[in-house]
Amino acid sequence: MSLEPNFERLAPELLLPILTHLPDLESLDSILRASPAAFRVFDSFSAEIFEPVLQSASSSYVTHEYTCALIRIVALVRESALPPGVHDIDSFEDFVRHETTSHRYDPSGWTAPSVGISSAISIRTMRHVIAKYRQIACLTTSCLDFYLARFRALRPSHLVDDTFLFENKLDEDSNYFPASVQTPESSPFPVRDTGVIT
Repeated sequence: MSLEPNFERLAPELLLPILTHLPDLESLDSILRASPAAFRVFDSFSAEIFEPVLQSASSSYVTHEYTCALIRIVALVRESALPPGVHDIDSFEDFVRHETTSHRYDPSGWTAPSVGISSAISIRTMRHVIAKYRQIACLTTSCLDFYLARFRALRPSHLVDDTFLFENKLDEDSNYFPASVQTPESSPFPVRDTGVIT
């Protein structure tokens, strides 16, 4: 009796639509790490999988549409496969601005259609972009956790003297006394937790 997971025994024709319907690049990275069968299918159909997953992440707001556009540009730059209209730093700037921001010149400096990931992008570049996306996502989560913990430790308070003004001053000996170190009398402000507990 084989102990091989059923997922690994699926035909590539069945694995391909599963991979193209993943919600984001992090999910794609996870399944490629966990499944040799998915890994092999991605080797053969990387562009057909990568672009739909990126579009899914954008349409479901998992990843902002401009971030998805920037991911495509990174892949194109690494592969030296920028659109023909990009021939110097100015046209590259117009291209990036058009793809990754809502800011537009009038008339627009870039008129070509939006770019997508094609089979011209090597599997090596695809894997590098996915791995880098996962790394940035992990670092972002760690950063948010760090600052959220600091935020939760804050104890808000109200000034007892509501006429007090934080101002840079000089003390009696003409020593500089910045507003940031002033500690006027205050009273604690009650905090009520709202939303989902994390």
